[in-house]
Formats: sequence, structure tokens, C-alpha cells
Amino acid sequence: MDISQILKSSTTGTNTSPSAQTAEQKAAQAAAKLSPASQAATKAGSRIQSQLDTTTTQLSAYGKLISAVSDAQLAAKSLGGLTAASPAADIKAAVNKLVSTFNTAITTGKATSGIAESGNAKRVSNDLGRAVTSNPAVLDALKKIGFKQLTDGTLTLDATKFDAAQKANPAAVEATLEKLGSLVDKVATKELAAGSAVAGSIDALNQRATLLKTQKNAMATLMQQLATQSSSSTSSGFGGYGVSAYQSNT
Repeated sequence: MDISQILKSSTTGTNTSPSAQTAEQKAAQAAAKLSPASQAATKAGSRIQSQLDTTTTQLSAYGKLISAVSDAQLAAKSLGGLTAASPAADIKAAVNKLVSTFNTAITTGKATSGIAESGNAKRVSNDLGRAVTSNPAVLDALKKIGFKQLTDGTLTLDATKFDAAQKANPAAVEATLEKLGSLVDKVATKELAAGSAVAGSIDALNQRATLLKTQKNAMATLMQQLATQSSSSTSSGFGGYGVSAYQSNT
């Protein structure tokens, strides 16, 4: 049971029989009577829990982004393993995989940017989009075999045009796909590196999560202490000191 549950139980426990109450519920109800110390503790505990929930959500979003970029990198590398003699079905499957994972990485980067409120995630999308446009010769070659980049950076593929190009000149198609894979792989490698901006954002969030978890546990302990103290001035003074300490660090 986390802080929010302890706090909630203090306001809903009036309809619960004494025998059915947990020790935490009893402690929370007792702490609720210690005012203003318990009120300050309730507010501080709720704030810590809210910040921890937000940080956890941001870390989850970054995890999805890392996974998406990794998938795009694997698909990009597979293009380098194709040859002009590769079965048409294998080539088509590899191309479709690259388009799918590339687009997912682009959209995931933008979504993560909104959740994490960080420009580092958005930059992943921008960098991947520029990977395609950074080399005019490659971009022109891609257009000739059916690729098109939309304004949001994602790719589309004209299957009919691609099949025709592959039949007409499989070696040229293979060479173009290899260059595309190399460009995407290069950007993905940079974004997934240990010293990348994304890695820095994740490290900062992990540190924040660790701190908040420590504060959450300490606040839960404080709530228990408040619940077992008498309503004397000594008890109230202790509670006020403890709450003030956590408020100053959050």
C-alpha cells in the first residue's frame, strides 16, 4: 500500500468495521486527527506520489522510444545484407519492415517529447527524418524506386513502382537500399549511444525516481509515527519538523 492509499483510507475508513481495518488504515485515521501536522503530511505525501507517477510515466515513454529506435536500426542493418540475387519476397519484406519500424520510431519520438517534456526525444524524430534527406543523391534514388517522405518525416512506399524498379534493375535497387540502411543505422547508433542526449535524459529521470522513492518511503514512515504519537505539543512539533524537511526537498 502506497502513501496515496494510506491517505485515502483515512477518509473512507468510517464505513469499515474496526475488525476489518488494517494497521495502516488505523494509523492513517489516527494521523488524520493530528492537525495541522497530519494535513501537511497528507499534502506532502500526495505531492511526492504524483511526482513519482509522472517520472515513472516519462521513463516508460523513453523505454518505448529506445525500443522503437532499436527496431529501426535492426531493420536498417538487414537492408545491408541484401544482394541483387536475394529473393524478391525477402527484399520486399525487409523494405516493408524498415518503413514500418522507421515510422514507428518517428512517431514514438514525437509522442515521448510530449510526455517527457523534453526536446531530446523530439530530436530523435528530427534526426531520423534528416537521415533520409541528408544525402540528395540517395533521396533522388529512393524516389525512383517508390519511396516518398512525408512532411512529418515518415516514409511511404509505392509498391507497384518498387516492384517495377526491382524487375528492371535489381542491382540499382539493392545499392539504394543499402545506402538507406546505412544512413538510418548511423543515426540510430548515435541516438542509442551511452553518451547520447536521450541516455542523459533517462539517467536524470532514474535519479529523480530514486530520490522520490526514498522520500515516499520516508514519508510513509513519518505517517506511521504521526499516527502513533499522542496529540501533545511534542508530537505535533515532531510532525511539523519532519513535514517541513520533506517539503523543502520536493
